[in-house]
Amino acid sequence: MEVIKKALDFLFYASLILVSSFMIWPPALQSIGFSLLLLLSGLKYFNKDWFKKKWYIYLLSISSFLTLILSAIWSESNLNNFNLFGLYFLLIGFLFLYHFCNYEQRIVNYVLLLLIFSGIVYMFLWYEDSLKALNAYYDFHKLENPLLELNFHNKINYIYKEFICKKTLNFALNDGFYYLNEKESLFRHYNYISPFYIFLLILIARFLLQKMKVINKIVLFCTLLIFTTFIYVLGSIINTVLLVLVLFCLFCNYLYLKKHIYLIGFILLIFTTLGLNYKLITNKISNYQLIQKTPTSEINNFIDYTRYELYNSAIKVWGNNKYFGTGINDVDNEVNSLLPKVQIMSRINLGNGVIMNTHSFPLFVLCSSGFLGFLLYAIFWIVLFIDRFIKRDFYGVLIFFVLFSNNLFENWLNRSFGVYIFCVVLFYIQLLNENGSRR
Repeated sequence: MEVIKKALDFLFYASLILVSSFMIWPPALQSIGFSLLLLLSGLKYFNKDWFKKKWYIYLLSISSFLTLILSAIWSESNLNNFNLFGLYFLLIGFLFLYHFCNYEQRIVNYVLLLLIFSGIVYMFLWYEDSLKALNAYYDFHKLENPLLELNFHNKINYIYKEFICKKTLNFALNDGFYYLNEKESLFRHYNYISPFYIFLLILIARFLLQKMKVINKIVLFCTLLIFTTFIYVLGSIINTVLLVLVLFCLFCNYLYLKKHIYLIGFILLIFTTLGLNYKLITNKISNYQLIQKTPTSEINNFIDYTRYELYNSAIKVWGNNKYFGTGINDVDNEVNSLLPKVQIMSRINLGNGVIMNTHSFPLFVLCSSGFLGFLLYAIFWIVLFIDRFIKRDFYGVLIFFVLFSNNLFENWLNRSFGVYIFCVVLFYIQLLNENGSRR
């Protein structure tokens, strides 16, 4: 029995390492890590007393995902959605850990540091991947490539001036990867990566309140600055706004706790982030105003038009079956069938056979399982927020707010990376909160 116990402990910590650094591993290892951690955490840390007290709350939390799975019954299409159902069951499992597992104090700081370290490693991998795409971008447009002759420092400086300042980095990267036509080696979607780094930023802010050597605090604060810069580079509008809100909330929290040493740093971060992104945010708002006034025949230069029409089509699909939805297998086909046929930015063939998702998980739920599923989905979030408020977990509320906001504008829980991030957040919030980290 002792040998089995040691073997299970070894597997648990191995899975913990895989999950804590999941960003840098290939999909197969990610899947193994999350599956093992789910199984072994349940065996090792399950609390029967908590289960007896809160089982009905757990059922409320998972009911929206069970309804989505069941909606396949009334779908007309026989589409194979087993991978998607697997993601929902993984999320259901981690919600079980969130509600019913109590972890040991000794594992907390080590795995948190590993999570932050993996975030740093991912940034270097992202840079190397982006450099390859930018080289391909110059080849694609048959332009002279100055990056080939520059050293590391000058490359960074050139990329900043030519792409980041002009807000064209993501367009150039998309062109480069389109030209390379390679299978994605690194998940790069900025609306998924950015909130994960905001999550890491919030974890660091919590770390800074612990007693530690001054040099350690300086290193952590520098890491926070680096992650803030990376979120800016990624160029996600919604997450830039969320970053400013999060920094402001952290500033207010430090003010409340009288941690004056950090206040100046957070004030500078807030105004710097707003200043650097003010033009990008106002341009995005102007684009949506112009889209409403521009005829479809002249709309090809508005990348935002895609999202605008997807939302309109999704609402029409919901209107056809308001109470129980069209079924999970039919949503994408139904939504895309209502899109106008137009080419966007010479690349996106809207309504011409290319299937696009709703770009909003609440809208996906509304279309799939109707008002019933949407109500249960709202309850899922209400349960999470109330739980954090009851436990006075300031950081947990902030993190859930970031994830909730991102779910409004992306099909987060229909993609493996989105579900993995959500599972990591559920795991770490519970890990921290049940080990005396409430503030």
